[in-house]
Amino acid sequence: MTPDPAAGDRHARAEEAIATRLTRHMRATTSPLGPLTDPYLVGIPTAVLVLGATILGAMGKVTSVLLPVVVAVCATPVVASILATIAIGDARGRVVAWMASLPFEIVNVNGLLDGVGEALVVRFVGDLPPRDELNAMLEAVDPDCFALLYEEEDNELGIKIGVSDSRRNPRAAHRRRYLRVQAIVERVLLPLHEARGIEWVRIS
Repeated sequence: MTPDPAAGDRHARAEEAIATRLTRHMRATTSPLGPLTDPYLVGIPTAVLVLGATILGAMGKVTSVLLPVVVAVCATPVVASILATIAIGDARGRVVAWMASLPFEIVNVNGLLDGVGEALVVRFVGDLPPRDELNAMLEAVDPDCFALLYEEEDNELGIKIGVSDSRRNPRAAHRRRYLRVQAIVERVLLPLHEARGIEWVRIS
């Protein structure tokens, strides 16, 4: 197979666009295992288990035979967190690989990983797709996605991502937003790029 010269350029562009070191939260956004790395979510069950073991020990309910089992149970949340942290350690590489696979640039993925982003701004090479056509494609992804303003002179349009922040569980909302953007890019923008050409996409 003949190497694609543009592939190297896309990979270099993606490498430059993504922060050299992702924060724990940014890495967690890319994986369903992310919540297991949250210190608060790990600390609460660990504290409850240790407290319960302490009470049982004071009551004389924990024998020498059961002690290893109690210790193992108390350590389970911490061990799960460590394993999850190892599993998402290559998050940056996976994000860079995804970006490098796309034929157009995506700007501000760092912000997306950090939980920021309400809309996508898309610049086309030529004419914009009809609004009805675009909305039909977006609705197939999720009913909360829809076209925003059309800037015909600049060949740009906006797309509502359609994921609201959650006060109770903001991390889960960040994860859903990340997945939603990937779905819009792969199911809507890539087909439109084949038909019309896209210069870049910016997360705003």
